[in-house]
Amino acid sequence: MALVTACGGGGGGNSTTPASPNKSAAKTLASFSIVTPNTQGIINEASKLITINITESVDVKKLVAKFSTTGVSVKIGEITQVSGTTVNDFSRPVNYTVVAEDGSTETYRVEVIVLVKSSNKAITAFSFPDYQTSAVIDESKKIITATLPANANLASLKARFETNGVDVSVNGVKQVSDVSPIDFSGPVSYKVMAEDGTSQLYIVLISRLVLSSAKEISSFSIPSLGVSGTIDNDMSIISVLVPANTDVSQLTPRFVTTGVVVSVNNVPQQSEKNVQNFTKELKYVVTAEDGSNRTYTVSVSGPSSITLQSDAGDYIGAGRSYAYDKSNTLLSISANGASLSVKVNGDEYWDANLVLPNTFTKFIEGTYTGFVRYPFNSASVGGFTWYGEGRGCNNSTTNVVIKNVRYIGNDLSYIDLKFDQYCENGTSSLHGAIVYNKFDSTKIKGPVNPIPDNLWKPAQTKIPATGNYVYLQSDVGDYIGGGREYLYQGATDRIQVLDGSSIRVVTGNWYGNFMRMNSLPQLTVGYYPDLRRYPFHNPVKGGLDWSGYGRGCNELSGWFAVDNVKYVNGILNELELRFEQHCERGPAALRGKIYWSAQNASSPQIKALTMREELELAKTRAMLIRPAGKK
Repeated sequence: MALVTACGGGGGGNSTTPASPNKSAAKTLASFSIVTPNTQGIINEASKLITINITESVDVKKLVAKFSTTGVSVKIGEITQVSGTTVNDFSRPVNYTVVAEDGSTETYRVEVIVLVKSSNKAITAFSFPDYQTSAVIDESKKIITATLPANANLASLKARFETNGVDVSVNGVKQVSDVSPIDFSGPVSYKVMAEDGTSQLYIVLISRLVLSSAKEISSFSIPSLGVSGTIDNDMSIISVLVPANTDVSQLTPRFVTTGVVVSVNNVPQQSEKNVQNFTKELKYVVTAEDGSNRTYTVSVSGPSSITLQSDAGDYIGAGRSYAYDKSNTLLSISANGASLSVKVNGDEYWDANLVLPNTFTKFIEGTYTGFVRYPFNSASVGGFTWYGEGRGCNNSTTNVVIKNVRYIGNDLSYIDLKFDQYCENGTSSLHGAIVYNKFDSTKIKGPVNPIPDNLWKPAQTKIPATGNYVYLQSDVGDYIGGGREYLYQGATDRIQVLDGSSIRVVTGNWYGNFMRMNSLPQLTVGYYPDLRRYPFHNPVKGGLDWSGYGRGCNELSGWFAVDNVKYVNGILNELELRFEQHCERGPAALRGKIYWSAQNASSPQIKALTMREELELAKTRAMLIRPAGKK
């Protein structure tokens, strides 16, 4: 038999409240029972004790009582009770106060005794207050899991738990919530005993958080300049290319990291908060959750470039100015120890060499004077030479100022220098500036697309509507075309288009070459401006040459525009192209349009000529001025 007892309120016996005259003082509980299960209470009027013996398993915290009274109301505390309706917790004795008509009261003590032993044996709550962590209870599997901080001592933990059973033990040792220490390094079995003697095992599995070792910088940019860095995670190098002549001494970077702390010179950094001086490489140290570190070398610098300013009378630069970068020229700048080699392959061709005295093993910022012409300098005296375009000094003296130099390990990553070269002990100088940025990844832009509308086009009446053709229109004064007009058609003339290092067009006694930009694997649609004679062209821009009948340009300027081009499996299939060429850069032009399709080229209408016939036809063509559309 289980007796459920607890402290109760109120008192028994007669009320001390004086009776009101002419009003009833009746205040008894005449009957008292529990609705479910239907159980009648035993009322001891003398002791004002009501006992209810329940013989079924029931939740005594949620019982409804049914009663009758001679009073006017019944209360528990200040709460008025409604017979057959009000739910109360009878796990402890409950005091019912009956109020008579005259205001006097009587208190009855109600005790519910459950004669059935409970089979409840669940763990209803489990936590670790020291780490403010609650466990998850999977009641269906009887498994309790929790994850504690990485620094938690699993060998000695105190658990807080709640149960509806009567006893909890681990390995036969009774457990007290918030008191008993347990080693949770492995699975722990909690045994819960019920009132009826049955038991239930719960398996408790506790793990620690695994601290992340992630410590990458996943993005790095300078929002004020609108530029983003290139991240080499293999080398832990971040390079940010900024516009030329940018002041990099006060920049605020934006970055994203998988680590928990990023610092520079032991100062924690916040993205878009900390201003930095990037005139030298900076070391960004990323710390992971697990305390491990990774160091990134961050380089913020302008692009590789070369500028030349030649004084009047300077033989090498011929009194002109020049500017080169990777967008308009093939620049090759390489360092080996304390020597620098420069090659410029663009609209002009230049070579340069700089070597410091042999007391230097690498470049050092500073001013250097009296360098003689390389390679005729002695090892103890620095050497320098700049030459090209068929011009060079016999003797030279050069002053060099290295303004900024950076290394990553032993590799030169950036150098900014200027020089003044004097040929033959003269007073006129070639002034130059060289900037080398190892991380300059400038991409050469492709041709202009869409093609400008103001470029030359032949009149539609001048060209055939179908078939392959080559149409040429020569200005008066143009040496190549002789001021004439030519039309060659695939049905009657031999037109060959060959796709190799350049697109080569052969017809009659004419030979045309159209060289793509070196950044393009194939010719693409667009406008190719500012071209020079192929094969002496600027490889970054492309090249052009049209010659024939024993006539060709020594130098030329011009353009071509590819209106349409198609490749099938990497092989040229169709080409529609216009061009304009000025010999010796004069005003008179040779202009032309070419249309060629492999389908038309293979047409059986093309007549195969003997060598004799081709020679005779070429001789005739050289003397003809042919109106468009006619042979």
